[in-house]
Amino acid sequence: MFPRPRPEGRLVIARRSRRTRRRLPADPSKHMFRSHASKHVFRSVVPLVVALAVTAAAASAVPAAAAAPGAGPGGPAPVTDPAALVNPLIGTSGGGDTFPGPDMPFGMIQWGPDTSPSRPDGGGYSATATSLTGFSLTHLSGPGCGAYGDVPILPTVGAIGGSPATATESFSHATETAQAGYYAVTLGDGVAVQLTDTTRAGIGAFRFPATTQANLLLKLDDSQEQVDATSAQVVGDDEVTGSVTSGHFCGEPSITENDYTLHFDIVFSQPFTASGTWGGTTAAGGAVTNPVGLYLTFDTTADQTVTARAGISFTSAANAGLNLRTEIGARDFGQVERASHDAWNRVLRRIQISGGSAAAQAQFYTALYHALLDPSVFSDDNGQYTGMDGAVHTAAPGHQQYANFSGWDIYRSQVQLAALVAPGATSDAVTSMLNDYRQTGQLPKWGLADGETYVQVGDPADPIIADAYAFGARDFDTSAALAAMIHQATAPNNIRPGLATLAQDGYLPYDGSYGCCNFYGPVSTQLEYDTADYAIASLARATGHAADYRRFAAQAQDWQNVFNVETGY
Repeated sequence: MFPRPRPEGRLVIARRSRRTRRRLPADPSKHMFRSHASKHVFRSVVPLVVALAVTAAAASAVPAAAAAPGAGPGGPAPVTDPAALVNPLIGTSGGGDTFPGPDMPFGMIQWGPDTSPSRPDGGGYSATATSLTGFSLTHLSGPGCGAYGDVPILPTVGAIGGSPATATESFSHATETAQAGYYAVTLGDGVAVQLTDTTRAGIGAFRFPATTQANLLLKLDDSQEQVDATSAQVVGDDEVTGSVTSGHFCGEPSITENDYTLHFDIVFSQPFTASGTWGGTTAAGGAVTNPVGLYLTFDTTADQTVTARAGISFTSAANAGLNLRTEIGARDFGQVERASHDAWNRVLRRIQISGGSAAAQAQFYTALYHALLDPSVFSDDNGQYTGMDGAVHTAAPGHQQYANFSGWDIYRSQVQLAALVAPGATSDAVTSMLNDYRQTGQLPKWGLADGETYVQVGDPADPIIADAYAFGARDFDTSAALAAMIHQATAPNNIRPGLATLAQDGYLPYDGSYGCCNFYGPVSTQLEYDTADYAIASLARATGHAADYRRFAAQAQDWQNVFNVETGY
């Protein structure tokens, strides 16, 4: 059974001795699925959570922070500071492609380290590496292709040298600390780095040796994927602004839809004594177009710590500065770090666990932490965001636009968990998908920033929306959602390129082409369409649209057309 929708309090999960089965209402199809995608996922997620010793905690119970340490009358006391158990280094080896730098729940900025020569997809960091190429402002946790890694900033000491674009610094994991909302490491040249962030801005503290040649190299042309354009401007003697246009997810050559522009505004705690760019094209008057990088030199003989306050925006340089002033302002590093830690505790405490080993508890809360990184906030503090149509839009008051929908990867279990733990953010994410539909006529499939990549197969937006609703994230326009889902399942579009063939033949022939990733095969693609169709049926039934339920529940049964009853294949 589905849990009843709950307010954003602590989740209550209790084991039952027997499972109650619900039969589908009468339907013209005799071979209908007995449950839709979210029920299958619920049967896999909940036992996992229970097995990790999730304790039932009533929503009206004493706040977790007040729980007494040690064993209570009902057994071990619940974890009271789950953020302290998060280990962001988990997943940075073995192909996990996670990143160890700080992030907020669903945060826009992820200012963290990038390793060299290995720079894993999305996360940019390999636990087996011993040198860094810089600390970039953006990352993506766990993708199968390179993404983001924009504007790596590398501190160095001494002369800039002739090859700043390829400069690296060694580091030791023994000097490294990674926690929820905090990252620190000491580099081989003696520079100690600390990073923390808010949703759209961050603070980097770089403690140099006493020197007149303390440098920060901003590698503008060193994103994980191809960079199409860069800009940089020095403002006075303590601020720089700029932008990077990149994208090309999974090596896509076209930038018509698969691109984004990241704007940044960085203010420093002390003036730089020298600055300049390298690479690019020098125009008349000395202006440099598309610089490869920008260097800043500081004198740290008096004050060895250079603090950089950075704001980012995918809309404009002005909004990057606005995000910086609004979210950080005059707050110091410690205040921002504590606020990030507290923000993670507020969301992680919605599932309380007790018992087990410290390692198992850390593993559980780190997994929950990773599940709440994306989709991520894409609108600025003033509500503005760049839409899928390239125009600037404004999110509704009190709501935020989200991006980075790894649809095929998240619809089976991640969205259900997010709906249970963060129904408000998940509802906004669904509304964001509907905004994307209004701007382009299609729901996102694998959306990176404000571009559609078309990576993977099927139509994952349908189960994402239906399962968000089934698991309690319902603060969105369900009528608009159902209409968009039905339109995408019936009208020609690039999300379901096999739609016409399937409607004509009742199956997808093995020698056809159905968009991205044909190595998954036509049967896999067709089954994905069936899953999407039954998700439409599920939402239709839940919202009182009986005719649409019968139509798409029956349409979801064409999987039978690829099964040979004589051979069993």
